[in-house]
Amino acid sequence: MEDNDKKMDKLIAWAKAKGAHCSKIRIQHYSANFRGVHATTNIAKGERILTIPESMILTEEKGWAESKLGAAIKSSGIHIDYPYCTYIGCLMFDAKNDEKHEFRQYFDIFPTNASTFPFMYDNPSEASMLQELSISGIHHIQELYP
Repeated sequence: MEDNDKKMDKLIAWAKAKGAHCSKIRIQHYSANFRGVHATTNIAKGERILTIPESMILTEEKGWAESKLGAAIKSSGIHIDYPYCTYIGCLMFDAKNDEKHEFRQYFDIFPTNASTFPFMYDNPSEASMLQELSISGIHHIQELYP
């Protein structure tokens, strides 16, 4: 758990240096692949507690524009069922193999397996379907790049 806390501290420092703002919340680790976000004090309805600069938002376009692997897939013309997952996976692959990668701290905090996925939906069947699609996309990437 201590290693997870150190990684989270590095992520928060990295995010703040890039202009992110976070207040009144903390992350708690329960085990290697389970964590949660908790309020540290009362939060008023409509109060902004997290601000992420646009430059830190991962997009499909960023995945193919900033990853050599993503660019190669994009230019190949191969049809991809889950392009967002695939291209973000390319960024993840790059970051995991390059300690100086811009998003290394972000991807370092990811769970080590795809058996859990955070979803906050009122409709359980909608969440289940999205989880299934997301995990399927992750498995697709793992098959392509073992």
